[in-house]
Amino acid sequence: METKEIVKEALKTRRGRKAYARRSLAHFTYIYLGHYIKYDTPDFHLEIYKDLGRTDIDFLELLAFRGSAKSTIASLALALWSAVTDRKNFIIILSDTFAQAKMHIQNIIYELENNELLIRDFGPFKLKEEWTSTNIILAVGVRILSRSRGQRIRGLRHKQYRPDLIVGDDLENNELVRTKEQRDKTSEWWNGEVIPAIDTDKGMVVLIGSLLHSDSLMARQKALILKEGIGVLKEYPIMREDGEILWHQRYTKEDIEKLRIRVGTRYFQREYLLKLVPEDGQVIKKVHYYQKLPKIKAISIGVDLAISQKETADYTAINVIGKGEDNNFYNLRNIAGRWNFNTTLTKVNDTYKDYRGAHAGIPLYLGIEDVAYQHSAIEEYHRRFGIKPKAVKVSKDKRARLEAIEPYFVSEQVFFREEGDEDVVTEILNFGIEAHDDRMDAFEISLSQLLDMAQPNIRLL
Repeated sequence: METKEIVKEALKTRRGRKAYARRSLAHFTYIYLGHYIKYDTPDFHLEIYKDLGRTDIDFLELLAFRGSAKSTIASLALALWSAVTDRKNFIIILSDTFAQAKMHIQNIIYELENNELLIRDFGPFKLKEEWTSTNIILAVGVRILSRSRGQRIRGLRHKQYRPDLIVGDDLENNELVRTKEQRDKTSEWWNGEVIPAIDTDKGMVVLIGSLLHSDSLMARQKALILKEGIGVLKEYPIMREDGEILWHQRYTKEDIEKLRIRVGTRYFQREYLLKLVPEDGQVIKKVHYYQKLPKIKAISIGVDLAISQKETADYTAINVIGKGEDNNFYNLRNIAGRWNFNTTLTKVNDTYKDYRGAHAGIPLYLGIEDVAYQHSAIEEYHRRFGIKPKAVKVSKDKRARLEAIEPYFVSEQVFFREEGDEDVVTEILNFGIEAHDDRMDAFEISLSQLLDMAQPNIRLL
């Protein structure tokens, strides 16, 4: 068994240092990047080092508090270790902005050009080829590339190698995650460009950051890991629920309290405790989901019309909700699209027929928002299908309408599907921020009908 004395002696020689450095990321960091280590190493750092060095996983998501040194470990130490020890051939570091992407490479270049011990043991590193602010090739043939969010990744190769290490470091910002369109765009880039780029045989993707939004990329990937078991998730708040301070070598309880006061409770909860917090002015702060549907005794269909196929137009949304025998409300369906007049009426009627057929004998309500030109759609639906929808007059004050149903959320009487209601839940939780709220409007119409206990629609003979 190795003693501290044996290790200490071994580290005095080039051969000994290289042997220990190759053995683990932690050893490499202590030996060559000790100038970054200002405090005693916490246990969670050792766990991160170990996970980043694993060869049996291909995806690792690290949620860690601001100031936890996660970027130093993953974007600097891991990249350098993987490159100089020949563990990887093509490394890509991804950032939110181009400026951040350049900074990551600059930090790596600085160590490769100025870290005397690293150069002495593993160098020289530079070939005749010029290094740029986003692209370097080491003498051993390893390429390190940096890219910002949204840039092309898929299809990139370095000689015969596809990327075998990709580190996504704080890819989102507060402004970016405010709208669903931007969140979807980031996810589409991640799933369409980043994931397909990795070497499927020996590649590893590392995603680090914090939860800026319940529907952010970090949140979506976390949900995917928890649900499908694809990858490894590790979370490191500055302090656990039981009061345990993860980096007690650096932070005392007094330090943490001062930090909370300095940055504010909202920011502290999100960036340091890794807790999602509602935005100021958020009406509905939490939703609940059901696992098993009880017997339904009444069903309501709400329709928010926006008859246009233009990409900039609002969506037509249809929501179906049922009232259970327990008097709680269970969302059953939520669909939306940019449909023309005829398609819209057909979609509404198909939905009506589906639930009329599946739930014969119970009240079924159909309400369509009655605003301006939409009234003609209500009349035409009645003429075509012999079913007279309720023309729903709604207030223009959407916040007031949402506030009217908010008590039912607080009292846990409204439940959603875990799959299929993601978009309407997002619109409800982020009302006032999202670019569209059509699904929410349709939901509010359908729920309000059940709350009002409107009369069932009458089919004409």
